[in-house]
Amino acid sequence: MTIIYYSHYLNVRLRNVTSSAIKTEDLLAATRKLNSAEETVYLGEIHRSPHGAETHLSAMPLPNPLPDTPEILALTEVFREAGAPNPELWARSQVQEGKNQLARFSFLKAISTDWLPETATDWVEAQLHSTSAVSSGPGAQLVTAVQEMVSKGVRLESIVDLVRVIQFEALFHVCQTLDVGNESDTPLADWALFEVDEQGQPTRTINALHESLLEFDPSGRELYPRPE
Repeated sequence: MTIIYYSHYLNVRLRNVTSSAIKTEDLLAATRKLNSAEETVYLGEIHRSPHGAETHLSAMPLPNPLPDTPEILALTEVFREAGAPNPELWARSQVQEGKNQLARFSFLKAISTDWLPETATDWVEAQLHSTSAVSSGPGAQLVTAVQEMVSKGVRLESIVDLVRVIQFEALFHVCQTLDVGNESDTPLADWALFEVDEQGQPTRTINALHESLLEFDPSGRELYPRPE
């Protein structure tokens, strides 16, 4: 049996893994079910037959939480107006756990503004009609590459999927570098991201960014493959 924990960041954590490791596809299936469940469902169990032929998820709701305080309710509205998914969870985490969630949310939203949604085939169309292909400037090869893929029969949706994953990997690298520093050969290898006050002085740190980046997928499905 494997226990799945549905965290405040809407990530899935693997706990108490038995010696018989669970298959990746089983974990992904359980993740999707948890992500579509009511927010009061925090724990679930993955049960497998002795031969691993069947898998199902049984969700276990936690006891009803304490009523939200006025501070949590007010902060929830701030997150909701800013477009946060599950604004209550962000607000509760900041108030109850002391995490700087409003700053984390603001930074992640800012850097993911240009992340393409799944429906962005118009972006591909724009590359097909762009005149940048005749340019020799930096990045001009993008238009040529897109035009070549389309000419060889690659679907517009597949091109969008490719670009979206590349965008995520670039953003994730930035977030992880800010979170854990740099292991490459650079003169300086330690730094941090801070919130600043009205005088521009650093106050609280903004960290663990890479843990929540998937929540900012503009398609709202945390970069899972398109449903067939």
